[in-house]
Formats: sequence, C-alpha cells, structure tokens
Amino acid sequence: MSGLKSETGRDHLQLLLVTKNLACGGMAGMVSKTVVAPLDRVKILLQAHNQHHINHGVFSGLRHILTREGFFALYKGNGAQMVRIFPYAACQFTSFEIYKKYLDGIFGQKSHIDKFIAGAGAGMTSVFLTYPLDTIRARLAFQISGEHVYTGIVHTATTMFKEEGGFRGLYRGFTPTLCGMVPYAGLSFYCFEYLKYGCLKYLPQWTSKPCEKNTGKMI
Repeated sequence: MSGLKSETGRDHLQLLLVTKNLACGGMAGMVSKTVVAPLDRVKILLQAHNQHHINHGVFSGLRHILTREGFFALYKGNGAQMVRIFPYAACQFTSFEIYKKYLDGIFGQKSHIDKFIAGAGAGMTSVFLTYPLDTIRARLAFQISGEHVYTGIVHTATTMFKEEGGFRGLYRGFTPTLCGMVPYAGLSFYCFEYLKYGCLKYLPQWTSKPCEKNTGKMI
C-alpha cells in the first residue's frame, strides 16, 4: 500500500513539474517577445527589403512606423506571435526536461553531451509544432498600412494554404530553420545546464553560504 502511495505521489509531482514548465515557459516567452516586438517588426521589414524601408535603419525605421502607421503598428503581427510563442516556449522547456530525464547518464556521469542532444531535440520539437504560426506572423508583420493583403491570423493561414500549395506554403523555409535550431537550442541548453551545475564549484565559497546578520561571517 505504501509503495502504491509513493508511486502515486511521484506521478503527481511529475505532472506538477510538467504543468509548471508549460505555464512558466509559455509566459516567459510571451513577455520576452512582446518586449522586443517593435524591433522584431523592423527587422522583418529590413530583411525583406520592403520598399518603404529601403533607406531606413533601426531607429529611423521605428520613427517611420510611428509617423506613418501609429504606435500599435509597432506590434503588428504580435498577436500571431503570442499565439505561437506560448506553445513554442512551453513545448521547448517541457520537452527539454523530458528528453534530459531519459538521456541522463547515457553518455557517462561526467558528460554533458546529453544536455546538448536534449536541447537540440527540444528546439526541433517546438519548431515543428509551431512553425506555421511563425510564417503567419512574418507575413502580417511585413504588411504596411494601406497595402494589406491579409486581415488576420485565420485569413493568412487559409489564404496561404489555398494559394501556396497547402502545408508546403505554411512550412516555407522550415528546413534551414530546423538546421539552425539544432546548434542554437542545443548549445543554449547545454551552456545553461553546464553553467548552472558544472561551474558552481569554481565560484567563491561565499556565494553559496548565507552570512550571519550584521556580521560578515559565514554560517
């Protein structure tokens, strides 16, 4: 009976961990992407060589958007970004924890290659599941006031699906993105895990021990 209870308790803790990773990872992604959304839109306009921004840089591009389209135009496409980023970030953080759990120790106790593989797998999983929303966000962000082709997320998705070869249109550019995600996500999670655990022994001793109040002595 006690064994059954302990097993149930472990399952409950695992469920809580997955739920926490989903919620926290998703919210973290939404906040960070919203903060940089104006810069992200200028980047897309400059990358795609939009005719209205040919001679603009970052700050002049921001001023041009504010003058011509208004403040909220800085966040054009951010709605699709939010729809995408929550499942993307949530899936990435959660799948990393799952992959890391099953890869732990396979390459030896002192090896960190499992963290790289888990991170790469997490990045590939999240990109595969949410890539169409990234394509839709880019299409919406590229539009200039007065030249709208798409009216929203659903309209963009259905138009691309009908006119650009079904899912092939929604996954346009997927292969190079996936190839870039392997080293990017792999190294990101690898460095995070290594710095979080592997480098603690190199930090000064006082960083890991609380001090007595009003003294500077270590407890």
